[in-house]
Amino acid sequence: MMDQDQILLLNRMPNAGVSIGNARLRDTLGWNNARYEAARKKLLSSGVVVKARGRGGSIQRVANERQVVSEPIDPPVTNVGCTTTNLISSEVKPVKEDFAKHFVASDIVYTTELGTQLCQDSLKALSAIPDNSIDLVITSPPFALLREKEYGNESQNAYVEWIHGFGVQVQRVLKTTGSFVLDLGGAYERGKPVRSLYQWRVLLDFCDNIGFRLAEEFYWHNPAKLPSPIEWVNKRKIRVKDSVNTVWWFSKGDWPKADVRNVLAPYSDRMKKLIENPEKFYTPKDRPSGHDISSGFGNDNGGAIPPNLLQIPNTEATSAYLRRCKAIGREGHPARFPAALPTFFIKFLTDPGDVVIDIFSGSNTTGRICENLDRTWISIEQRRDYAALSLVRFVDDTMTDDATAKLITQAEMSTVTVLPKPKQLTLI
Repeated sequence: MMDQDQILLLNRMPNAGVSIGNARLRDTLGWNNARYEAARKKLLSSGVVVKARGRGGSIQRVANERQVVSEPIDPPVTNVGCTTTNLISSEVKPVKEDFAKHFVASDIVYTTELGTQLCQDSLKALSAIPDNSIDLVITSPPFALLREKEYGNESQNAYVEWIHGFGVQVQRVLKTTGSFVLDLGGAYERGKPVRSLYQWRVLLDFCDNIGFRLAEEFYWHNPAKLPSPIEWVNKRKIRVKDSVNTVWWFSKGDWPKADVRNVLAPYSDRMKKLIENPEKFYTPKDRPSGHDISSGFGNDNGGAIPPNLLQIPNTEATSAYLRRCKAIGREGHPARFPAALPTFFIKFLTDPGDVVIDIFSGSNTTGRICENLDRTWISIEQRRDYAALSLVRFVDDTMTDDATAKLITQAEMSTVTVLPKPKQLTLI
């Protein structure tokens, strides 16, 4: 039988016949050299993996399956009426960082190789997470809008007090290098064309009263957003459409983990020409501002540093998530992140193997992105129907609509497990 470290290492390796360097694999797991070498040697001696070619040392798996047989794990104590269902074979169980042990079993809607989807009040779920254990919390909470939404939202006057409690818990669970990215949409005061200041009151409260640092302010421009509010924009035509959200990047300390090289933007055509022939297109000189622009300006650094204005159209109305929801006769979550927004911050502020939480997960775009980018994730959604429906993001296109609908129904009543290869999902 394999131990936990052997299973973790094997599940991070590519498919059979594809080698991976020891240093890269060790860094992905976040282990020290002694722990990595102990697990690697055991796998080599068992014949499950073999040494591959490579100057720095590489290994590759020999088995055809990505999943491995694991030691039986004692099932968690469940509440009456809650069962745990494994969706493929009884001898296989996905392995990940064991955050699930902190939660009540009946609150777990589904698990994947890397993540856990919860149905729970976010404050209660956060209170169960250990101090200084999370690398990034990224979320888009219900905004302080005038109209009450189906998914629940607080009034403008009560909003700062309401969200303050979440900020306190997030600050506690973050590592000293961790970040909290908070997307807040704008709003108007009731009955008059005057903007609410609630986003800035949240910002000041988090920094002055909780102790967050404002690492940087971002602005998300959604050019696809429809004109609103109707009264001031469409009817009276005295305001332009509101298409920009504030995105506050809070940090727990002064030096949060971040690497802009992970989110470089493509060079413009003009910059590509400059890099190709710097002498022809650019002459180093002092600018009127006093900045000295040297010849190094023409170096190819792999891309341009992005601005803090993120132009990302939210065209989720045509997304695979909604198409799958429609195919199984379900109404999708009405407020969804465009995937590019959490992708930017997850790449920017975390490394593979880091832990990411979305405390208002909705359709669980964040979890799907984390799964793609090899981050451990925890998503929290108060409504079980929305949490269960987000499973459609993890099933393969080859799964029939009937099987998908049954899977969602199962997740609404009990815990299900999604294995590393979604296309192998079957329902017991």
